[in-house]
Amino acid sequence: MRIEKKSDLRTAAQYSNVQGLSGKDFDRQFGKALYIDANLNLDNFSQQAQHGNDPALRRFAKKQLAELKRLAKATDQYKGT
Repeated sequence: MRIEKKSDLRTAAQYSNVQGLSGKDFDRQFGKALYIDANLNLDNFSQQAQHGNDPALRRFAKKQLAELKRLAKATDQYKGT
């Protein structure tokens, strides 16, 4: 397995969006990033739980879904900020 040393474009953009911000502006941008990440994680795990080829990975994804749904719901307040 190869470990990437640089961030992907989404992560770099999120970092760029919060860099130099403070207070409510930082909170709003950081919350938006949390919302996006939580929902992407939920979507990825849901797909793996339903359609994954590896039974062990599929079981793992299914076990994580409840917590990921809870986290995604907790970030709903940042949707569209």
